[in-house]
Amino acid sequence: MEEGVEKMPKKYVGKNILKVDAQEKVMGKAIYPDDIYFDDMLYLKIKRATHPHAYLRRIDIIYIVRTGTVIHPFMNYC
Repeated sequence: MEEGVEKMPKKYVGKNILKVDAQEKVMGKAIYPDDIYFDDMLYLKIKRATHPHAYLRRIDIIYIVRTGTVIHPFMNYC
């Protein structure tokens, strides 16, 4: 061991750690973000390039704007 380097205590290595939410998860009672619903809830969809280092040149939003299901299409041209 190098001189001047303190040896850190290993509190958790090789020991069981009590997980406070384990029983809820196993029983199926845990609440996840997808389980939460509010009236008039808005959803967000982010479209990313399907290829590495590629650019999205255009997204055709005319159809979804006409259906009235979109509140505000946001286009960020960087």
